[in-house]
Amino acid sequence: NHTVMKEALECWPEDLFREQTGKAAIGAFDGMVYASAMPDDPDGCEYRVYTLRLRDLCPVPAERVEFSVYPSAGDILMYQPVRHAVMTPGESLDLSFVILSKSGGGDARDIRLTYYLWGNKCETRYVYH
Repeated sequence: NHTVMKEALECWPEDLFREQTGKAAIGAFDGMVYASAMPDDPDGCEYRVYTLRLRDLCPVPAERVEFSVYPSAGDILMYQPVRHAVMTPGESLDLSFVILSKSGGGDARDIRLTYYLWGNKCETRYVYH
């Protein structure tokens, strides 16, 4: 069971923008870099935070719960605070990711959720509109 929520953050600190794009430009960013060149100025960019709310409805633990996001036009980079998680039966968990994108881009994202039950890989594709 999963839902996705999106929140636009218009007032993230400029120093965070500079730090992230600076690291991405030299290949030291701990996330996904989608753009071939980093923007010089935060004007014209926005951060979007998406949260996947998951619940393990299976009687066994869901192991290595992770997701991947396919970029949309205008996406610059993506950061996931938590990359892999284990969920016990009945447990709920929120997994978030942050996308830096050019302003005015759409919110739609194609997300693939992957997890393992008894060592068997399971995948669910979700398209957020």
